[in-house]
Amino acid sequence: MEPDTPTFVILRSLIQKGWTARTAPAQHTADSPKCFGTDSFVERKAYLQCLVAWDHLVSLGLESLPSKERMAFYRAILASPRPSDITPDSVSTVADVCHGSVRAQGSHRTVAGPDSDESSDDLNICFVSGGQVQSESKQLKVPVKTDSNLVSLDDLSVSHVAKPKPNRAAASAHKAAAGESSSSSSSSSSSSDELHVQTDSRTRTKVYTPRLSGQPLQFWTEEFLTPGQPGHYLRLCVKCPLGSCSHWRPDRSCQKSRNMGSQQQMCLGLDEPEAFLRAWAADAHQFTCARDHIRHKPSRVAVGNLFFRSLCNY
Repeated sequence: MEPDTPTFVILRSLIQKGWTARTAPAQHTADSPKCFGTDSFVERKAYLQCLVAWDHLVSLGLESLPSKERMAFYRAILASPRPSDITPDSVSTVADVCHGSVRAQGSHRTVAGPDSDESSDDLNICFVSGGQVQSESKQLKVPVKTDSNLVSLDDLSVSHVAKPKPNRAAASAHKAAAGESSSSSSSSSSSSDELHVQTDSRTRTKVYTPRLSGQPLQFWTEEFLTPGQPGHYLRLCVKCPLGSCSHWRPDRSCQKSRNMGSQQQMCLGLDEPEAFLRAWAADAHQFTCARDHIRHKPSRVAVGNLFFRSLCNY
C-alpha cells in the first residue's frame, strides 16, 4: 500500500480484514480486540496503515503496537526492516524527527518530515553501521489483498496530471456576468425538488445524486465552460438544511460549494467533496445566521469522521 493511498481505501481494507471502528486498545497484540478507534482517521493514516500491515509486521518480529503515538513513530515502524527495534522513545521529539534522529539497536535511522506531514510519499532512511553511511529512499509498500469489485481504482486514485492554469481574465468576466448570486451557485425552492439556478449561458448545472448515506440534502453540480478551456471549473454545491428558516435571507441563499478536482479528492477519493459539504451542513445548528455558516470550513478530521460513519452506515 503506497503512502499516498486514500484513507478510504485503508479503511475498507481494515474492514475487509475484520477490524471494527471501536475504541482501540492501548496496545495492539495478537490477543487484543481488532479495533482501530472512532475518530481522526485522516490525520492518523500512518497508524491505520500499520494495522492494515499488522500480519506483515508480526512476521518481522513486532509483538505489540501502541495506539496513541505520533505519526512519525508509525511511519518509522512501517519503514523499518526490524519494527520491534522502534520504540516511542526512539522518536523522542518533533525536532529529532525533522533532523532525522531515530535510533534503534545497532543502527541509526533517519526519518524525513515532521509529524504533521501527511503528504510525504517517501521515507528517506539513512543507515549508519560501522562508520559507513548508506542512503536510500524507501517507499512504504505493504502487501494488501484487495478486491477489485470493492474499490474502484479509477475513482479513488489520486491524479497527478498537471491541470491547465485558470485564466483570471476569463474568470473575472464570468463573475461580472453572472453576479454574486451566481458565484455561490443556486437558489432552490423548498417546496419542490426542482433546481432553480441563476447562471449565464456558459455555466451548466445538474442535479447530483448523493453517493454517501446520511442527512437528506439537496446537491447539484455547477460546471463553467468545458474541460481544457481557460477558467474551467467543476464544483459540487449543497443547500443549507436551515436555508428555508433560520438561515434564510433574501439577497443570497445559504449554500456551500466545493471544487471536484484532484486536490479536493486527495485524502478520501471521489466522494471527498460530498463528505466536505455534508460536514459543513451538519454544523448548521452551530451558527445563528447564514453569513457565519457560509464562511465556516469544516476541519479535515470532521470530514474524515463523517465520511467513515457514512461508509459504515452509522
